[in-house]
Amino acid sequence: MSTRKVAQDLFDRMQVGDVDEILRMVTPDAAVSLMPLQVHGSMAAEGADYLHGLARSFPDLLIRLRRLFVTTDNTAVAEITIEGTQADAFLEAANLAKHVDLDQAWMLEVTPDGRISAVTTYWDQNQLYRRLGVKRLDIAGSASNGSTRSRSRQGEVVRGTEALRAGSGSTTREATARATVFRFFDAYRARDVERMVELCADNADFRYVPFEVWGRQRVLHGEGKVCTVGKPIWTALIDAFPDLTNTVTSVRADGEGNVAVQADISGTQTKAFGVIACAGGHYELPHLFLFHVTGHGLIDDVVSYWDNAHWKKQLGWFEVD
Repeated sequence: MSTRKVAQDLFDRMQVGDVDEILRMVTPDAAVSLMPLQVHGSMAAEGADYLHGLARSFPDLLIRLRRLFVTTDNTAVAEITIEGTQADAFLEAANLAKHVDLDQAWMLEVTPDGRISAVTTYWDQNQLYRRLGVKRLDIAGSASNGSTRSRSRQGEVVRGTEALRAGSGSTTREATARATVFRFFDAYRARDVERMVELCADNADFRYVPFEVWGRQRVLHGEGKVCTVGKPIWTALIDAFPDLTNTVTSVRADGEGNVAVQADISGTQTKAFGVIACAGGHYELPHLFLFHVTGHGLIDDVVSYWDNAHWKKQLGWFEVD
């Protein structure tokens, strides 16, 4: 079975709540990292707990697969939207019968014989709490069992920067895309917003999934073009966190310009950022970036996922909105 088909089958089974069948799709030692929950464990235990809770709390669950690509190391990278009406407490949020729509990103590492050996998921827990009617982060529970930093699988050592840049058996298109993305993170680390923008095509798309500003009559999303939405957000972040930096922990790419990057971003707040008042807090937060790079080596799409709930907690801000 192809890696793409494995991913599609997993989401089909998630939608109908068939957890037992999902567990038959994974290797006996399959690992799971539920990044917003800071949970790192096994699919048989922690993964099953999450899936059972999702199925029980949202019996009408609908999953829309919005994007799927397979990298050269046989990892399926997917963007999905989960929708449903809450029927039971979920992740320690009381049941208020709220309807939820939530964007998530999943990475599924698949063995040559078509079994899933590792699952990593990203979403914004702050968005989920808002949709479930939770008002404060210090009231909502936490499922954390450890650090928020990006982790490699048990027994695996994160490869050095040069190995990440080179990839393994990279095609010319893959190598070009990797090189562009690394230049982007180098520029971000240098807090050179102009250079970040130069690495993007003139009409490059931009979407920071957790970025939402709720007003009385409308919601502003971090979605649009790099030049009009991305650049102001990057500039504001660096202004509020002048020591902002990043550490790239994994890079996966296909031969068509798609690149998935796991990176830890950190900084110390010196100014208010949006609704978050400055208390001088320091944060470190795992992110997933999804890029598309043209054959000419320019980024024409930037997407990012992270967890605003833990970001806010680290900065001493506990309001969901």
